[in-house]
Amino acid sequence: MGTPPPVEESFVAGVRGLAWLLAEALSVGLAAGLVALGPGSAAPFVTGNVLPAAARSLLLAVALCFGAAALLVGGLAWKRRGAATLLGVSRRLAPALLAVLLPPLLDWRAWEGRDLHFLVLAATLVVGIRGLGRVAQAAPPLGVAPRLRATGDRVAAGLRRLPPAMRHPALLVGLAALGYVLYFGYHTIVQHRNGYSHSFDLGLEANALWNVVHGGPFLKSSPFSGPEGSLVGYHAIFFAYALAPLYALHPDPETLLAIQAALVGAAALPLFLWGRTLVGEPAAALVAVCYLLYPPLHGANLYDFHYQTVAPFFLWLTLWALDTRRDRLAAAGALCCLLLREDVAASLAVLGLYFLLSGRRPAAGVLVTAASAAYFVAIKFLVMPAAQPDPSFLYAWAGLLPAGERSFSGVLKTIVGNPVYTAGTLLTLPKLVYVLQLLVPLAFLPLRRPIGLLFLLPGLFFTLLSTGYPPFVQISFQYTSHWTSFLFPALVLALCRPERAPACPNALPAGAFRTAVVALLAGTFVCSQQYGAVLQRHTARGGFDPFHFGTTDLDRERRAELLELIARVPPRAKIAASETVVPHVSSRPDAYTLRLGVYDAEYLLFSRIPAAAGEVEQARAALRDGGFGVVASGSHYVLARRGHDPAGNVAVLEHLSRFVAVPDRSRSQ
Repeated sequence: MGTPPPVEESFVAGVRGLAWLLAEALSVGLAAGLVALGPGSAAPFVTGNVLPAAARSLLLAVALCFGAAALLVGGLAWKRRGAATLLGVSRRLAPALLAVLLPPLLDWRAWEGRDLHFLVLAATLVVGIRGLGRVAQAAPPLGVAPRLRATGDRVAAGLRRLPPAMRHPALLVGLAALGYVLYFGYHTIVQHRNGYSHSFDLGLEANALWNVVHGGPFLKSSPFSGPEGSLVGYHAIFFAYALAPLYALHPDPETLLAIQAALVGAAALPLFLWGRTLVGEPAAALVAVCYLLYPPLHGANLYDFHYQTVAPFFLWLTLWALDTRRDRLAAAGALCCLLLREDVAASLAVLGLYFLLSGRRPAAGVLVTAASAAYFVAIKFLVMPAAQPDPSFLYAWAGLLPAGERSFSGVLKTIVGNPVYTAGTLLTLPKLVYVLQLLVPLAFLPLRRPIGLLFLLPGLFFTLLSTGYPPFVQISFQYTSHWTSFLFPALVLALCRPERAPACPNALPAGAFRTAVVALLAGTFVCSQQYGAVLQRHTARGGFDPFHFGTTDLDRERRAELLELIARVPPRAKIAASETVVPHVSSRPDAYTLRLGVYDAEYLLFSRIPAAAGEVEQARAALRDGGFGVVASGSHYVLARRGHDPAGNVAVLEHLSRFVAVPDRSRSQ
């Protein structure tokens, strides 16, 4: 028999055990009290300390009852089992200290306009789970493991009775991906039909595809550039020609929305296929499902159509194919990445660096990096300037331009030559919130291994280093794809299992792996609940605006009126239209964005309530002295034609005169 500890040590251990138990019980009691008060009670309480006196008394009473019960049970355990046992049990229950955070975190009403507060609390939860999980695992077990194993055996026996296909993690991923595709495909198409899509960017991308299919000028997009010009000077979206055969089957913006949802959802499959080689199938399936619930992914998918948004599918296809030596498939995936956009080509170069630096396929990594970098430099610094001398979107990095410089090379000079100043541009509140929105759902796990720092480079350069363009640091825009494409591979590497250590150094021990998984689940759930579009839909955003789910009677009325007016315009007639109307008339050679100009349009079709700055001025000028006459004026839209009788113009002009300029909400491509 061992020597019993001194009385003093035993007493200290007992007091510590009671203190742990009391704190845990109070946390659980407060959480139970908030739940008992009902949905929505946490919002006024945590935001303004507002709670009726009776409810506050009830909350405190519940917490104190839990605390008193814990002290009573703990005291009995101390007396019967000893102080060491009491301390061990209390430390084993350490994660219960976080219970009080859950009811407020799951009440979305409490955090509207308070993103930093929410994210700090959510970060506390996920970091606390990992830290307190280690405390719990270091304590003696509670003795419930045999019962848990027996329960697990019964569950496993029940699962074994299912058909083999129903037991495979790949099936779970496939079903989750299919559910994602159907859900987001349906809602984005309905959003478009209800008149909430935009010229920038769904209208301009649809018009570019229509011109590609019908043999128009090279990547012409009239909503963006007017009668002349090409998108090449702004973005090298050569992948439009790969989409053309599919788009030709149904040349309509809805096709693009369906393609986007399909590719975004399907990206879970190559992520799973690659991940299972490193973390096993169950963990890889978990990562894939977390990807499908990732709020920044939802925001990008809900905002019109963009080629960056579908980039993860092709990047992860290339990653999996290269890692499994399916070189022909890898070459096809890499080619698609290059054709998507010039910035995706830069991301592909980072993927090549991973294969080089990790030693998994150094030669292939060098080839991919060299080819991608050469393509990016040629497109960004030779082809695009030739088509558009003024560098596109340079204003987004204006704060990094040295005096007198007007090119991206000047931006690079500042980044490389003045890193202290460059780092200072990162220290803003919007960027802090943005980074937390990206990393808290993943419990900061992508940062666990040094390779994760490499995977931060695309997002760092293409979003965080911007100094004058808010969409770059908002999760409701397509630019989050620069992060999504790499944070999830970094997450897989962070979760690598010990049994796969030869392929993945610094693998997690079993206990740390379990706490990391719990933290990942908690972070994904609470953040998707707050910012995502699946668990609750009150706070979801796409682009600048809250996303509109469902269809109202007003939506149906507006849609019917719009379709009636569009039917009066010849299919190939040139038309200038409102920001939210252009996508509906984009299937023609020329569909201009009214706020940018009327150009040589034969028709005008605009909303009676302006959708963007500049529309009222352009419409009034066209009706007053631009030779247009009102053909039809409904409750929501006005149709005018060049050369038509202007008798109906007076009433419309009087209506438009009531509107002053609205804030410029022009969309980014």
